[in-house]
Amino acid sequence: MTNQIKYTRIFVGDIARWNRDRQLETCKQYDPELKAIYEPKEFDLYVRNLRSDEVALMARLVAIAERKPKKRPGIAFVLRLIELLEKCAYIQDAQTGIKSTDGQAWLDLVENTYGSITRGRELRKEQAKKLAKLSHEAREPGLVEDWLSDDRAEDRIRMAQHWRDPFIPSAKQAIAQCPDEELRKASVSTWMRIFGPRKAPRKNNK
Repeated sequence: MTNQIKYTRIFVGDIARWNRDRQLETCKQYDPELKAIYEPKEFDLYVRNLRSDEVALMARLVAIAERKPKKRPGIAFVLRLIELLEKCAYIQDAQTGIKSTDGQAWLDLVENTYGSITRGRELRKEQAKKLAKLSHEAREPGLVEDWLSDDRAEDRIRMAQHWRDPFIPSAKQAIAQCPDEELRKASVSTWMRIFGPRKAPRKNNK
C-alpha cells in the first residue's frame, strides 16, 4: 500500500533536560524542514489542527505530559494520548523510532512513559485496553489510509452516502449495516476520520 501521509506536525513538550533545540534536533530525522511546530501551551491547538493523514511527531512521548495538570498526571497523559490517537494517522516518538502502529513495542513505550510520570504505577486495565484498541484499529493493515487513497474515491463516495443515510437512525446502526467486513469492525471515530460527520454539511442540503 502506498504511503498516504501528507504532513507532519511537531509538538515540543516541557521535558526536563530536553530543551526546545534538543527536541527539534531529534525530530529532524523524521521531518528535516520542521515546518509545523507547536509549543507546550499549544496542545489543544495541536490536536485541533491534526488530520487523519498526518503524523503527530515529538522527540519523546513524554512531551505530551503536563507539568502541572488539572487532573492527576497519569490521567492527564492518557487523555492526551487518546486525543492524538483519535485524530492522526499515527504518533511518532523520534528518540526511539517507535510509532503507534508498532504493536507491542508501542504499548511497552506507553507503559514505560506512564510509569515515569506516575512514579512507577502501571496503567489500569481499562486504560491499557482502550489505548491498545486505538493504537491497532484501522491502522493494520491501514484501513484509514486505504479508504482515503485516490483509487478508493468512488467507493468512498458511495460509503459516505450510506454513512449519512437519514433513514439510518444511529452511527452504530450504519456501521452494523455496512457491507464491508473491515469497516463493520471499526469504531465511530474511525468512520468519522474517513467519511466525516454523519450529518452532511449544511451547504449540501437542499
